[in-house]
Amino acid sequence: MKNLIITFLLLTALVSKAQEEFLGNWTSNGLATDVTITINNNQLKVKSVSSLSGNLLSTTNVELKEKKLYLNNYYLENDWSSTAVFEIKDKNTLTALITNKNGKFYITYIKQKT
Repeated sequence: MKNLIITFLLLTALVSKAQEEFLGNWTSNGLATDVTITINNNQLKVKSVSSLSGNLLSTTNVELKEKKLYLNNYYLENDWSSTAVFEIKDKNTLTALITNKNGKFYITYIKQKT
């Protein structure tokens, strides 16, 4: 039982560290979206805004798996949906594979200073 508790605590610490690495305001420098990632009640919350129009996208799913952040986004204005898989390149850079009806695109996101 003690080993099970220690394993659980270690996994929780690893997940928490992975979550913290994604936190902040991230910009694609006008290529896709600007993303704000926060944590509330130990769950990641994501706000995605179109870099072109400034309009908010609806993020319908947020999932952290194996140090990757998976998002499903929907933009009501033009019935546009996409999925994004974010990975940490370094403390100030994320790479994202964005998939939508036009194909797959790699976008680099830079952490904005607050």
